[in-house]
Amino acid sequence: MAIVSIDNLAAGMVLASDLKGSGGRMLLPAGVELQDNHLKTLKAWGVAEVDVVLEGTEFEDVAADSEASEELRAQALDYLHPFFASTDPKQEAIAQLQQIAAKSLARSLAKGKDLPVLPWLEAEIQEPSELAADFWQRQPKQPETLLRGKIELASLPDVYAQIVEVMNSPRSSASDLAEMVSKDTSLSSRMLKLVNSAFYGFPSRIDSIARAVTLIGTSELTTMALGISVVNAFKDIPSNLMSMEGFWRHSIACGVFARLLAGHKVGVSSEQMFIGGLLHDIGRMVMLKQIPQAYAEVIKQARLGQEALVTAERRILGYDHTEVGGLLCQEWRFTKALEEMIRFHHLPGAGRYGLGCCMIHLADILAKVHFVGQSECGCVMISPLQPRAWAALGISADVLPQIFSQAESQIEDVVTLFLGADED
Repeated sequence: MAIVSIDNLAAGMVLASDLKGSGGRMLLPAGVELQDNHLKTLKAWGVAEVDVVLEGTEFEDVAADSEASEELRAQALDYLHPFFASTDPKQEAIAQLQQIAAKSLARSLAKGKDLPVLPWLEAEIQEPSELAADFWQRQPKQPETLLRGKIELASLPDVYAQIVEVMNSPRSSASDLAEMVSKDTSLSSRMLKLVNSAFYGFPSRIDSIARAVTLIGTSELTTMALGISVVNAFKDIPSNLMSMEGFWRHSIACGVFARLLAGHKVGVSSEQMFIGGLLHDIGRMVMLKQIPQAYAEVIKQARLGQEALVTAERRILGYDHTEVGGLLCQEWRFTKALEEMIRFHHLPGAGRYGLGCCMIHLADILAKVHFVGQSECGCVMISPLQPRAWAALGISADVLPQIFSQAESQIEDVVTLFLGADED
């Protein structure tokens, strides 16, 4: 018998003991010979390791892989050290996250990939700034100014406003909502792909919006429609300022992690957590749209100084993206709960440690860990985990590997659906 990580499992291996999930739920009994479909399902369930029967050379091969993995993991931990410089390694959750990130990088190294170039060593970051002093004097001093700027902000798409109108009408039904969504071919196509992805994991194919409404409910469908609409509203940001794909990959990952965290708390709306995570950095889109040159400099200085981007925003501009995002929520008449998640995800204490603020605070950190080293995703430094926010969630650090395993396939599915080109 041997404990084998999910990445080293192979079809044909036999379970040495019963495989159980959270709460002691039986997943697979001892004696089952694993097939390819089992391996895929185990990853979707978030299983990190399995007790299997190994003999002879098979055991020696796995042992050799394990020894090599330890060496690569030590190399990965050394690389990761500066990314976690602002965190407290004594926190159980942070220690767990360091190990998760190290395992992920070690897997990449084992496949022959190189470690990513440290973001603050990238050539374009080393170029000196030539911005004149009077340039900064001309920049807006108050975040409210950005919402009244000469550049007109994209309005929230009409289709979402129409969906909300249908939702709020006492005379409307689920079929009315399905009909409204179906009128927008791009939106309906993406919605159907989403409900048929690993994000929901339904056992059979869903082939109509009406069926999707029945299964996931009107509230969740409306929330997902909002997410897709907002992503489309900011598609015209120049990619030379910040990788838009990278920005939305991080935002989508935050939404997925927040949704998975919600599954560990009774009475928490998973769809609200997803949209809170998806839009948590929406203020940055406004800043890139309204003050592009100034914000590009903020990004550059943050990377060069190995500084959290939110800290550089406050130091250079006098305000940050969370304030701008909160104001945009008011402009678009989002719920107070969603506004607070966006406004206080870096400072959950300012949101009185509300469960939503604390959950997005943690999900943002998990998303940064997921993409650590990938500067195009805007994830340079791992933000500190506020101890009271972690305590308010009441989640064990032991569930984090399972959450990461579940998130891996979901993130890529949702990225493809939200960012992929529309089909003709």
